Amino acid sequence: MIKLSCPSIDNDEVKAVSDVLKGLNIAEGERTREFEDRIRKHAQRRYAVAVSSGTSALRIALLACGLRPGDKVILTPFACDAVLNVILDLGCEPVFCDVDEDTFNLSPESLMEINTKTAKAIVCVHTFGFPCDMDRIRKVTGDMIFIEDAAQAVGSNYKGRPVGSFGDVSFFSLYATKLLTTGEGGILLTDDENVYRRARYLKTPGLPTSYLLRHPGQKNEIFQDIIPLNCKMTDMQAAMGIVQLSKLEGFCKRRREIASMYNEGLKDTGLKLSKAKNFGEHVYSRYTLTCRDEKERNRYVKHLIKNNIEIGILWSRPLHMSPLLVKSGYREGDFPVAEKLSRTVFSIPIHPNLTDKEADFIIEKIREM
Repeated sequence: MIKLSCPSIDNDEVKAVSDVLKGLNIAEGERTREFEDRIRKHAQRRYAVAVSSGTSALRIALLACGLRPGDKVILTPFACDAVLNVILDLGCEPVFCDVDEDTFNLSPESLMEINTKTAKAIVCVHTFGFPCDMDRIRKVTGDMIFIEDAAQAVGSNYKGRPVGSFGDVSFFSLYATKLLTTGEGGILLTDDENVYRRARYLKTPGLPTSYLLRHPGQKNEIFQDIIPLNCKMTDMQAAMGIVQLSKLEGFCKRRREIASMYNEGLKDTGLKLSKAKNFGEHVYSRYTLTCRDEKERNRYVKHLIKNNIEIGILWSRPLHMSPLLVKSGYREGDFPVAEKLSRTVFSIPIHPNLTDKEADFIIEKIREM
């Protein structure tokens, strides 16, 4: 089976993790601090907080920015369930707007059609590795709390500026299928010192006494309005992340090379290909094709799986149709572009380990249809 996604790991990562294990300081420590420092510089941010997952990063971001039960949060229905789940778990109210059919990202035109004045925050997702049109979106959102969901887009840029450098808070996911991985994990980024201090407090229930004794200037800071959880990263993960970050440019270059092969090989198949607009650089966390309808997608999916090619469908149910929102008043037809995409898109393999021969085979099997 040609895998849809696959982490690119070699002896460099193995040695880095092994060195941490041999040193016996395996929980969060110096390697984590180093990783935070390196990735904040990559994203041109003042502060970084390493956490246990991208989902944890989003939860901490919303709480650190002061979101409370009842606050309204704007997002698109074409996104990961985890985004909606975090918003609902915090007692906030989701407010949806539709997406752009070419980029799969939040549509500025759709955003202008909804009432944004009562919303407290927006979660702006860079879908499949291509950045949202940040300038146009920020013109609409104004002073609203801006959470930049760059879970799928580390290494991308918007108008020459790295994704992750925008918004009050941004975050990356470091899950096994992402462009940069630590197996599990996430990174929260901000330029706001108060948000940073609250985020550090939220990810851990307090510094251990042994750490405080070794660092006399440190103390446990308390915020009465938020409850911390244990969402730390380990030095084993951080050591791996440091190595992965050093290879990120090469990872992205290889993904773009494969995408170019797909763009050329599939250009006259009738399928709508992944597109990048001139304001941003795509890193192809997913290479996603759009069919004419659901029946056509099903034929492609069955044919490719039959030929041992793994495919992905993100996302087969738009968020406003979630069973968690049956009493919300949202109905089928409310967001036609997101609903259409949920029925017609599928992703094909793209990752640094994919060979040219495998990419040619995938093109050949798609063209057979």
